[in-house]
Amino acid sequence: MAKLAAVTEPSHQPTAAEGVDPSITVADAQTRDLLELPAVLQRVARFASFSAAHAEVLALGPARDLLTVRARLELTTQGRQFLEISPSFTVGGARDVRDRAERAARGARLDPADLLDVHDHLRATRLAVAAVGRQATELPALWTLVEAASDPPNLEGRIAAAIDEDAEVRDEASEELARLRRMLARARGRLTRLLERMIQQVSTDILRERLVTERRGRLTVPVRRERQRDFPGVVHDVSASGATVFMEPLAAIEAGNEIRSLEVAERREVERILLELSAAVGAERQALTAAVQALADLDRTLAVARYADATQAFSPEVSDDTSFDLLAARHPLLETPVPIDVHLDGAQARALVITGANTGGKTVALKTVGLLHLMAACGLHVPAKPGSRVAVFERVVADIGDAQSIEHSLSTFASHVRNLRAMVEAAGPGALALADEIGAGTDPDEGAALGQAVIAELLHRGATVVATTHHPALKAFAASHPATRNASVEFDHATLRPTYRLRLGIPGSSNALDIADRLGLDAAIVNNARTRMSTGALALEQAIADAQHELAAAERERTASAQARSAAERSRRELDEQIDELERDRDTLLRDARREARELLRDARQALQQARRAARSGRPDARRAARASFDATEQRLAPGSPPPNQPTERGPLEVRVGDEVEADGFTGRAQVLGITNQSVEVAIGSARATFDRARLHRVFPASPRPPRRRPRAAGGGGTQEIDIRGMRADEAADVAERSLDEALRQGAATLRIIHGKGTGALRAVVTEVLSGHAAVRRHAPAPLNEGGDGVTIATLRS
Repeated sequence: MAKLAAVTEPSHQPTAAEGVDPSITVADAQTRDLLELPAVLQRVARFASFSAAHAEVLALGPARDLLTVRARLELTTQGRQFLEISPSFTVGGARDVRDRAERAARGARLDPADLLDVHDHLRATRLAVAAVGRQATELPALWTLVEAASDPPNLEGRIAAAIDEDAEVRDEASEELARLRRMLARARGRLTRLLERMIQQVSTDILRERLVTERRGRLTVPVRRERQRDFPGVVHDVSASGATVFMEPLAAIEAGNEIRSLEVAERREVERILLELSAAVGAERQALTAAVQALADLDRTLAVARYADATQAFSPEVSDDTSFDLLAARHPLLETPVPIDVHLDGAQARALVITGANTGGKTVALKTVGLLHLMAACGLHVPAKPGSRVAVFERVVADIGDAQSIEHSLSTFASHVRNLRAMVEAAGPGALALADEIGAGTDPDEGAALGQAVIAELLHRGATVVATTHHPALKAFAASHPATRNASVEFDHATLRPTYRLRLGIPGSSNALDIADRLGLDAAIVNNARTRMSTGALALEQAIADAQHELAAAERERTASAQARSAAERSRRELDEQIDELERDRDTLLRDARREARELLRDARQALQQARRAARSGRPDARRAARASFDATEQRLAPGSPPPNQPTERGPLEVRVGDEVEADGFTGRAQVLGITNQSVEVAIGSARATFDRARLHRVFPASPRPPRRRPRAAGGGGTQEIDIRGMRADEAADVAERSLDEALRQGAATLRIIHGKGTGALRAVVTEVLSGHAAVRRHAPAPLNEGGDGVTIATLRS
């Protein structure tokens, strides 16, 4: 039988921490059952670790005001953010001690186990407040849940000092208790030793065993029943068989009485301690109640957050009006739900009529709309895509029945009409009316007319409506009414099976005859049925089928286009990654090349230093060999020079001073210094040579070597002169070395080196070069009229 349920007055009171008015909360149990909200909350409650939170989850109900719903959804969002930071956090140790605090406040004595629960809850509260407090600035709504949970002064510590982990009162609970227990232990020890001595002196014919055992609080020995007259003492117990009596020897009674007195004193002291702690708990009843509520609220929020993570749900936007837009919405209780899009703008369209095949998913779509709105109003994130939007309804009215499994009858229709009457009476602005198989259970024409009239009245009263039906007249009504839209569940005509997808804007065919054919009904019967359909009905069904085919084709094209765009984007990303990889490889090669060049230049300089040392020892051949090696290395590293072993293009001789050339029969490159007719003077390292123009070939491209300051010959009288002012120290040393070689080659007697005065650094370099050179006889500053300390004159050996 169809059922009707409407949102009623609140049955669950939210906490003040939620920031909501306690007078507005949830739908009644029947509404929750019809839309399966309790089943969802049962799944959420599995994520709660605290019994009070478990109960709060099950009692959750939808709020009816906009600000509260938004606040609840934000609280869940902050709960998820907290779990990202502290995924293993739980309120472990939390206990619902409200009843014990209430009893203690009325003067009752709590047992040690009760006190231990209070201690554990206080500890759990302290740890939870600290954990959330570390994120108080980032998660203010979550912090609001627990910030009011105060820690009663020293109550946790007092209980811990008196009650151990096994819920036993500690010896250290008081000095008196410790003293009494020490005395009791000594007294028991004395009595045990006394009895052990006595049983060693008694015949085994009298004793059942040589054993000391406690019966009825007294230390006894087991005596054979038939020999008890031979053992002076008091009987305290008898074995189950009656063959053994447990007797306390007369000689041990005084010691036993002492133990009994100490035990009574111990119990009184324990009672006093428990009463004292219970009074302390009762005095903090309000604080303990607040702490329980705080941890229940926190654990409830984290249970909702964990459920949202587990179901890959998202926080929906909340409309200011009754419009909603659910994107790829999934029913949370189905194992493999088919996502659906459902949209009503509220301004132009407030009713959605869903049609289509039997077992095609119409009722599931209707329930999904209702359930997701209830979930969001409870603060639960919904299983839908980001960007989904829900409305806040003040009232939800539902008429949902299983029309696919029950036999329609007059009684069913009568129940259906009563539900529709209650739905209309309850409807108004801010109401959501959900009607499954509206107008069913009676004559199709009359039922369709009734369905149209009910939807029109619901809209007139300001309600938002989602209805399912098979009536063609309702499809036409939805197409013509300005505030109503058609939707349909998709049916695959190729497989004759529903796809469960929802299509907005187009009505659906019931496909009853196709389904009957698929289920094996005789084809002749199915064909006969087709001939009995009216021409108008056939035309309508055909038009709907054609529209669905066109829509499916458009959807396939859209999907193919989206896949092509996705593939193109993927290719672009792959190409970008390849370019990035090539650039990284290029940078690596450049770094390696620069490093190798630096190492090669360093090695060359080291070779030059060795040559200088050889030159100082008077070995000019070693010096010239080192100089040639250094020149070749420097030439390979010069900017613009091709890498070693790389072929270069050679062209006819059209050279200018400064060009690089190669000579037939000569390995290496030379630089043109001067051109005279058919002769060309070139520099090869530090040496000079003259070649016939025909033997030379220009190297393309000419190396754009930076201009170098070369020795300047002053000419005349066997004296050469160079000017090294402005050079770096290492460059000046190199030029001085080369100039010495050149002067010796040309047979000069002296070499004037102009270095200037300045800081004296260049003069020191020149002095170092000349002092270590075997071909220099002496060197000294020039006369004052020839430059003084700014010029050094070296006299060379002939």
